[in-house]
Amino acid sequence: MGGYCEQPPKESPWIFCRSPSCAKCKSATESVITHKDCLRLFLRDRTEGHATIYHLWRAACRRYVWRWFWPLPPGRGSIDRAVSHASSAWALPLELLPNELQTMICKELSQHIFWRYIRAETFIYGIDAVAEDEAAVPMPLTIISAWKRGSEPRIQSQNNMPIVRLTMDSQGLLEIERLLDVPDYRASLAHGYAFIVEHVGCFQGATAYFNVSSQHSNLG
Repeated sequence: MGGYCEQPPKESPWIFCRSPSCAKCKSATESVITHKDCLRLFLRDRTEGHATIYHLWRAACRRYVWRWFWPLPPGRGSIDRAVSHASSAWALPLELLPNELQTMICKELSQHIFWRYIRAETFIYGIDAVAEDEAAVPMPLTIISAWKRGSEPRIQSQNNMPIVRLTMDSQGLLEIERLLDVPDYRASLAHGYAFIVEHVGCFQGATAYFNVSSQHSNLG
């Protein structure tokens, strides 16, 4: 984990790289940057006994779907939290605005410390929610006919849908679908998401790990 930050507590097994041009970080399979103030927020606000530096590492890597891919933008949760905080602090009924206007306001605040704090707070909340339950259930990806975050997977060992589509957002894997054919690309549906669309044969040996309570999934 690269970044311009202080080292973690002495009992932590992690050591942070301080060099912005580190060759090892650039060539690593996974490398992310942690701002010092964001790390301090995480260490301060994480639920005691749940989220660890390891969970922070995993969550940060999820935002980069694969190497050299740009980070996926935050989801609706960050915008809702920003609107709630701003409405309370400034006594403005921002919740009544259409979602499109709320999104535009947050976009204008993208470089403001307020938005950085909201994004960090939402990020930490999401890490805590997943870290509370580590009872991951392994399952071959090829037998899953449908799954979406927040639900249980539908299993079907015999499936005549030969195409698998994985949808990912800034929190990781969002949805698993089985399709009859490769769908047409539509830019309006692609904003904020990344997709892997391949024949089911490409996923032989791939395993999905489902967190029972949080109903998140990871691939291995």
